[in-house]
Amino acid sequence: MEKNREEYRKGHRIRLREKFLEKGIDSLSDVEIIELLLSFGQPRSDVKIQARELIKKYKNLYSVLSASNEELQTISGIGPKNIFGILFVSACYKKAVSQKIKGEKISNHLMAKTVIENNFNIILGNLKDEHVYLLMLDNGNRVQKIIRLSEGTVGRAELYPRKVLENAIKNKAASIILVHNHPSGIKEPSDQDILITKNLVEVLNKVDISILDHIIVTDSDIYSFKENKLL
Repeated sequence: MEKNREEYRKGHRIRLREKFLEKGIDSLSDVEIIELLLSFGQPRSDVKIQARELIKKYKNLYSVLSASNEELQTISGIGPKNIFGILFVSACYKKAVSQKIKGEKISNHLMAKTVIENNFNIILGNLKDEHVYLLMLDNGNRVQKIIRLSEGTVGRAELYPRKVLENAIKNKAASIILVHNHPSGIKEPSDQDILITKNLVEVLNKVDISILDHIIVTDSDIYSFKENKLL
């Protein structure tokens, strides 16, 4: 009986892998994708239950890959190897997206909004804490470097003008784009967001570095300071 279960498990996993190779990722359900991912950490175990539990709790693949180490530890049957696999795949994807943005030409706030909407919502849209990113552009308006400036608890990620200035000068940026998320889902900037942005404009103007835009990302929308005449 145990041998038959093991053979079925192996056959099922092989069928999922073949299905992916033949028809692509869209041919698999979110549960099947998570099941395959968990199988790398538990190659001899049935991980269907854990995969279903993850999707039941987080609703979809995107949310699973956005979950933190601490959150994943609350799922029964998910061990360190599984957690490492999920976090590693998520980190690889985010890094790949960041690399994709490098070299993009962003000449105005409309282009900035499009680039962020197409890419950064994947990185920031479902995070539980606030993160602040800085995109640095050269004289040709091409993105040369992307760095994460800070992260914090919900509603608070420290952003110091001096830190922005130091990074912009170090990387010889001609202009910058600030991006941060609002886990609350409210896209409009807080009074603190507006004040910090105003201070940054004054500081950067002294060294001839402009802020092309400051963009806020939520799980379903984005907000452009430039578009709303706050820059």
